[in-house]
Amino acid sequence: MKKYKDPTAEWAIAEAEKWERQQRRLEEKHGIKRGDIIQIIQTSYASGDGKIITQKVKARIKALYPHVVQLQLPNGITRSPTYWELERLKTGGDTDGQEIAGRK
Repeated sequence: MKKYKDPTAEWAIAEAEKWERQQRRLEEKHGIKRGDIIQIIQTSYASGDGKIITQKVKARIKALYPHVVQLQLPNGITRSPTYWELERLKTGGDTDGQEIAGRK
């Protein structure tokens, strides 16, 4: 009996393998892996008085793309900073190149 090959399934498998290769290359290049938990500084504004609130939060690396990394924040929100922005968030610096007031 001759086996029937499904071209759609073969294409899907090839695409999944391509995705995995890309993820491994990006993980090696940037030194982070999917599933890693990292600590970042999250900045928000207090409603009413306009004060800036900074807090350390843990985020999980969901996926890596050529120009951005996808993070899952504790509140369920997904955020996709650039790799440069991610380095700033990990060290507590703002993304405009300036350090957050009171932090060095």
